[in-house]
Amino acid sequence: MSKEDKRRIAVAILPWVNLSQDIQIGPITLWSWDPSKIQDVEIKNQLEHFFKIFVDRYGKIVTTIAICSHGKPDFHILEEKEYNELQAAINILAFSSICPEVKRGVCSNNNSIAPPNAEHFEFFGQKFTIPDDGAIVISTRNSMSWDLLDKIHISKPWGVYSSCPIRPNEELIGAFNLLFNDSLNIEVRERIFRSLEWFRFAHTEGNNVSDDSRLIMMSTAFEILLDFPEREKSIYFAKQIESKLKKDKSISETRTYNNKQYTYTKAACWAYDFYQLRSKIVHGDLFRPEDGLYKDWINYNIVADLVFWELVVKELFEKGCLGERARKWAEEFRPHVKDNDNLEEFFLDWYMGFDDYHRALGWMEPLTSKSQIKEI
Repeated sequence: MSKEDKRRIAVAILPWVNLSQDIQIGPITLWSWDPSKIQDVEIKNQLEHFFKIFVDRYGKIVTTIAICSHGKPDFHILEEKEYNELQAAINILAFSSICPEVKRGVCSNNNSIAPPNAEHFEFFGQKFTIPDDGAIVISTRNSMSWDLLDKIHISKPWGVYSSCPIRPNEELIGAFNLLFNDSLNIEVRERIFRSLEWFRFAHTEGNNVSDDSRLIMMSTAFEILLDFPEREKSIYFAKQIESKLKKDKSISETRTYNNKQYTYTKAACWAYDFYQLRSKIVHGDLFRPEDGLYKDWINYNIVADLVFWELVVKELFEKGCLGERARKWAEEFRPHVKDNDNLEEFFLDWYMGFDDYHRALGWMEPLTSKSQIKEI
């Protein structure tokens, strides 16, 4: 067969993610591998040959492979813009799957609820010349190696502790779909997308990544998302959290900084302490495991997940990508309440469950009396 008769294809996959259903994220469709969906026999044979190299820790071929298609599943070689959109979609999937589980664990005070980590969303891309391409090229940022498909195996990472299907928050996924729209503010979109990449990095599992390194990566995500200044970053972070996360029932506390007393919400005080901890690590000061604990078994990184989640959701809400229910309910209730300035934010906090984690962390007054419940 001549070279002209051969075709070049590319496939992008998440081998360990195990989708419960197809997911659309912007121009990217994530779908579970099903050979019956492929009409081209040569492509189907090539992909079946390729997917056999992915095995669980017992050497059994996995059934959790999800294919990432840009547009139609035609397996074309992605251009740079398409590849960047694919990477953004993977980061969005990770974020939308991790944060709801973190919230569930904190609000139920159950440290056995473990959210998926970054290894669940490990990405593999491969180009093939078909038919009968029995070779594979494994590449990293700085190296490349060639091998035979019939000889090599890629094992599921130990950090992928569960084979249960990933269930991302559907409303978040829908909001990000709108964020891909080119008519929206490009600067805002890129800032959110870059911060989500650092969020995924911060959830890398394994003994080679320490908790203090994860804290540094989460602080980078916050810096990008909130557009930190060059100086006085701890104070800036605290003020941002004060303005964006303060609730009617938020609890405040008074701190002394530089011989001056300041009163902030406990959420803002967490933000100041978090960034002070980041500075301590970066400057090489002693960091002990107990330094990373915030409350009982909940560490600063766990709290950071929830705060970052709320900030991203509220950014999407401000851009009109999310919150249709909150706006609808606010419109219905507005004629019946005196103070209706923050009704939309109130309903957003309520149905997204932000108030739940604030109370679990002791940042809001608990719902202990009937009068409080009635007031809500």
